[in-house]
Amino acid sequence: MDQDQQYHWLVLAHLPSLSAAALRALTGLSPDPRDLLERSDRAWLEAGAGRAALRERRAWSRGSSKAPLRRTVEKAMASLERQAAWLLPLGSQDYPPLLAMIHDPPPLLYVAGQAEALRHSQFAVVGSRRCSAGSARAAGLFAAGLSEVGFSVCSGLALGIDAAAHRGALEAGGHTVAVLGTGIDGCYPSRHAALRDAILERGALVSEFNPGEPPRREHFPQRNRIVSGLSVGVLVAEAHLRSGSLITARLAMEQNREVFALPHSIFDPGGRGCHQLLKQGAGLAETVADVLEPTLSLCRAHAELSGHTPPEAGRRLGFDPVSIDELVAAGLGSAEEVLIMLQQLEQAGEVEQRGGLYFRKVC
Repeated sequence: MDQDQQYHWLVLAHLPSLSAAALRALTGLSPDPRDLLERSDRAWLEAGAGRAALRERRAWSRGSSKAPLRRTVEKAMASLERQAAWLLPLGSQDYPPLLAMIHDPPPLLYVAGQAEALRHSQFAVVGSRRCSAGSARAAGLFAAGLSEVGFSVCSGLALGIDAAAHRGALEAGGHTVAVLGTGIDGCYPSRHAALRDAILERGALVSEFNPGEPPRREHFPQRNRIVSGLSVGVLVAEAHLRSGSLITARLAMEQNREVFALPHSIFDPGGRGCHQLLKQGAGLAETVADVLEPTLSLCRAHAELSGHTPPEAGRRLGFDPVSIDELVAAGLGSAEEVLIMLQQLEQAGEVEQRGGLYFRKVC
């Protein structure tokens, strides 16, 4: 996206009276933001824009370089440049395909870090901010295991389980995606500044909020639909009965994602939300293997929608045990593609897996 396009998308994003629903409808009319800004009042009204938004658009189009909206957009442009961040409009080639399928996808995503992290299938690991040490350890272990089989681990950069999940993925050498409740240039909580920097190196930051937007209470439930929408599945590691993580789980179910929960002691109040999810039909997760097969169909859909075709690597798999990393190093595709291929072969009874190593089954 060139600077001119980015500037005009930012104009659309900063029109105060233009709702997300109206901007979402407008993005379906044209991939060019300049064209959208020049569309007729009738087209805007049909997209759901109010007359206040039409007045603001006209004021911007004839305003001077000192007009408030122009100054706001220029400030946002400078912030994106400092963050080395970029915009992904709904409908663009690189917009996350599973997120685009939910009923209310963000019309614009701000992204910073490594674009590759968004191209992998993602798995969300979420839970309480005030979690037990055991749950934090479990979240880190699951995140590491999910990374090792090719997933990007998605969470919300919050205290507790979120932080443990991000760190587990990073320590395993994998990718992780943090969905922010602030603008892309923010960090909440502030004590996670070092973690935020580490994610920029090995993952990606994502936000639907404009640069400079501070953390607000209502932002965090709102961003949860992005955490689940980006992911093929959601693992709740710990949750009280009144928990934001249960909101994420509910949204995931509405989005037809797989939901899993860790079992807890009946004497642990922090686990009651997980037990409620299990009663409602969530999958019981004791190992990473428990979450792989149920999410395979969405992994395949993600690969196809992203333009990734799983390699025909089965012919190259011998009887000596090999790891996913070795198959990737042999040029058989990305970790995600190799994982899908191995799961297909395992379901067909042609491949066995023991201790994380794969080998052709002896008939």
